[in-house]
Amino acid sequence: MIRSTFLSILLLGMTSCSLPFSGEPALRRYFALETVRAVTPSATPIEARLLIRDSDGVRLSDTHSIVFSRDARELASYQYASWVEPPADQISHLIYDAFQASNMFTVVSRSTSGVVGDLQLNIEVKDFFYDLSGDPDVVKIRIGAELLNLRDRSVLASREFIATKPVDDEGVEYVVAGFGAGATELISSLVTWVGEQDLQRIHPPRQ
Repeated sequence: MIRSTFLSILLLGMTSCSLPFSGEPALRRYFALETVRAVTPSATPIEARLLIRDSDGVRLSDTHSIVFSRDARELASYQYASWVEPPADQISHLIYDAFQASNMFTVVSRSTSGVVGDLQLNIEVKDFFYDLSGDPDVVKIRIGAELLNLRDRSVLASREFIATKPVDDEGVEYVVAGFGAGATELISSLVTWVGEQDLQRIHPPRQ
């Protein structure tokens, strides 16, 4: 069951729409992104400290609403379902967990922790919505990533990552599962990409 949400709430200047629904009103349900850990731990970590900056997010990813769109001019959200945290925050947590599990660096921490880092990964969640405008319907996740060398504040690499996953049913459980599959793929690609960079030139580590 889905509620139209005018874009004065989400994005100014657009209209909103709703999906068909039936049955009696239900209690609000809350969902979290569930990903499959698909990262193979490194045998020998790089002696460097990676800081992960909390994700910046556009309006679509900075709300608790589970957002869908029929076309580029309108957005809406599920009436009786919400995210436990905004998607941008959930993506930040999952990326942090993935790098911890990867054993790629001797230290992985958040940029707000006070740890002096050698590298910093900046993330911006640009798209995070269920797109009903095509065939098939898909969930869309798009993030921008920037890897910084904190020793000289230079940008080592930057890239955009996109994941789309088809959804066969408009039910919120299927949509949430699609987001989880897309996030799994995207985060795995992000970790692999960071590992492909020439990080050995960061040596020797800070003392």
